[in-house]
Amino acid sequence: MRITAKEIAIATGGQIVCGSGATAATGVSTDTRGDCEDKLFVPLSGANFDGHDYIDVAFTKGAKIALTSRDDPQADSVPMHAAVIKVDDTLRALGLLAAWYRMQFNPLVIGVTGSVGKTTTKEMIALVLAKKYNVLKTEGNKNNLIGLPLTIFQLTEAHEALVLEMGMSQPGEIARLSKIARPDIAVITNIGDAHIRQFGTKQNILKAKLEILEGLSKNGTVFLNGDDMLLNGLMGLIDRPVVYYGIDEGLDVTGTDARARGERAIEFAFTWHGRGNSVVLNAAGTHNIHNALAAVAVGLHNGVSPKFISEALYEFQPDKLRMNIMEIGQIRLINDAYNANPQSMRAAIDVLTDLTGGGRRIAVLGDMLELGDYAPERHREIGEYLADRGVDVLVAVGASAQDLANGTNASLRTCVANASLRTNDANAPVECCVFSEQKDVADFVIHMLRPGDTVLVKGSRGMYMEQIADAIETAISVIHK
Repeated sequence: MRITAKEIAIATGGQIVCGSGATAATGVSTDTRGDCEDKLFVPLSGANFDGHDYIDVAFTKGAKIALTSRDDPQADSVPMHAAVIKVDDTLRALGLLAAWYRMQFNPLVIGVTGSVGKTTTKEMIALVLAKKYNVLKTEGNKNNLIGLPLTIFQLTEAHEALVLEMGMSQPGEIARLSKIARPDIAVITNIGDAHIRQFGTKQNILKAKLEILEGLSKNGTVFLNGDDMLLNGLMGLIDRPVVYYGIDEGLDVTGTDARARGERAIEFAFTWHGRGNSVVLNAAGTHNIHNALAAVAVGLHNGVSPKFISEALYEFQPDKLRMNIMEIGQIRLINDAYNANPQSMRAAIDVLTDLTGGGRRIAVLGDMLELGDYAPERHREIGEYLADRGVDVLVAVGASAQDLANGTNASLRTCVANASLRTNDANAPVECCVFSEQKDVADFVIHMLRPGDTVLVKGSRGMYMEQIADAIETAISVIHK
């Protein structure tokens, strides 16, 4: 990447207030704690910080250009051969510059959004397309108005495909991301309860996810989960070609004959134009079939052979905090602590209860955040679901912990104070222990474990449940050394 101050000013509608338009940067930084050498520094503001206070630090660390929205450019502190560009809003300018930079290249661009599974789907699509294209993808879940532009700035002439994840926290955000990325393909994985506090209803969430169409190219194609009731209801209502995927009959790409291959893999077949192909997916949970089918559909649409698609999905590996199943001594630990909402909670509970073994099935669950007024009801429903699925022990953590426990009562189960007394009777009630905060949870679980137990750890990102999972993993590993 090489971009001049003049080009940046044109792309952002800004004005060069210090230095020369010929000054060039070779990258973009938004954080002075990282590498700033020869880069454009974009100061961003948050609730507790203002990046403008670090412009001088960025220059000290070698930045060549900085944006600012302040009236005083502090010219005395700008080094020779550096430049400052005044813009109205630095975050908006970051997006405008990324949109301009994206249009300097012509990759196949895939935008992925949805309530659940978008990161996993993004990873699977990137793996599949990499069998034919040189692919750049969103790293981790850098899917917002900062992360997506920073990914775009990594584009080079060598990249033939760009796979971008798009998240949201408020109406209009997906539209902004889509207009920056200008995707050729839009994928929507599903419509769930995530962010329902901000949006009020699933219909509003659907409307927000459909904002991805606002930046879709004129010849773009939309890929939708046909098993999702709200997305399926869009048939005939979208003015672009639509490819539906799922397990229901009559969809464009269908998955059938799903069966477990051990405890960490699923085998299924996908059918396209009447032809069937087998896939072994190295991921636990039948919910991952839908994520894989999205990748299958996108791959087929873009000329990746069924053979190579199957190879790519076999190579898939979940990351540490997403349905990571570990055997540690005689204990099985499922670390799915990355995030949680009602849909993903049910999927994780299914994995926990589907695993074979003679020990107890223990769910250590934190709050599902961002549910607003729906929180008590949704947590009670999860409690009822895990009771119906035969979970033996619930350790609930957070402000909604009692609602989770109360839900087990809704299924005529009872809560007891000491979960360590469990007798492993399949017909016995769920045993519950409620913690208002994380403190002492890991120690409680560690001391109650018995050989053969399987433990699921899951909760919303803000609950930091990975700390509990890591503590359990460390303690058990030490014991079994």
